[in-house]
Amino acid sequence: VLATPEGEWLIPAARPDRVADPVGAGDSLVGGMAAGLAFGFSLETALKLGAVVASYVIEADGCQTNMPTRELALSRLRDAFGVSL
Repeated sequence: VLATPEGEWLIPAARPDRVADPVGAGDSLVGGMAAGLAFGFSLETALKLGAVVASYVIEADGCQTNMPTRELALSRLRDAFGVSL
């Protein structure tokens, strides 16, 4: 749940292709969100990007073995949430 003074939004998880190892999912969610904010995305879109990055990380064993490229992350962001940038 994203809660701001303007309201609350439920941001669902982005669906991974498979689940192999959940280690690093939380850190990658926060890292993806921080990257989205650095790119100038809204808070809601940045959080969705974090969910997408986390969905890639849990697809492989180890927390740094399956980090997506920007292009892959933006593609899944579009597919999962309908966000085109």
